Amino acid sequence: MQVPAGADRIVFDDPRAQAMTMLPRTKKYSKFIGNEIGVEVRAGRLVLFPAWLSHGVPANPNELERISISFNIMFGAYTETMSRPLWRGTVGPRIG
Repeated sequence: MQVPAGADRIVFDDPRAQAMTMLPRTKKYSKFIGNEIGVEVRAGRLVLFPAWLSHGVPANPNELERISISFNIMFGAYTETMSRPLWRGTVGPRIG
């Protein structure tokens, strides 16, 4: 991985459609008030996040190319072993 100066961030946005309407009024935004967060990237750093999370990188202001490697991962039998429903039981008769 190659990280030129000024091209060393990945930015994650709040995926909720109405997130901006919930922000408090403020005179100055900071890392505590906003709907995005940036993560500093460095050579050798691995950043893992769910694929549904909106993300992007700022434009590279450098002549050097920014090189990164991305991949997707899926666990076998995920729904059976890692993400079971929070409820148990059977569906009863319909009432009404």
